[in-house]
Amino acid sequence: MANGLRIAGAVRHGQQIGRTIGFPTANVGADPAVLPEDGIYASFSRVDGGPLVRSVSYVGRRPTVDGQDRELEVFILDFNGDLYDRHLETILVARVRGDRKFASLSELKDQIQKDCAVARSLLAEAWSSPEVCAA
Repeated sequence: MANGLRIAGAVRHGQQIGRTIGFPTANVGADPAVLPEDGIYASFSRVDGGPLVRSVSYVGRRPTVDGQDRELEVFILDFNGDLYDRHLETILVARVRGDRKFASLSELKDQIQKDCAVARSLLAEAWSSPEVCAA
């Protein structure tokens, strides 16, 4: 499940495909060996040691865009700003679903919207847990 797994690293430039479909992600320079099973995760993140914010994290090879390397990409909910070269710590709370290849970016965008709704619900439940409050 990866409940509570913490992954941190510097945000680096990616292909910026998420930005084109309304979901800009922070590409975190994390060691692939520490990444959990590929998929979508409800998560909390903090930028440069700041407060925890809600996020949705992706671990995988990005099959829809023919990606090769396993990566961690984080979409911070309700955030608009530049994260390049900043330190991002992400706490994976719950796995939303597995990874899969979509026929188009439009289909991927529709699924991301659904994933964000599921993640918001999971994170609302997790927010009051003692583990999150102590993070």
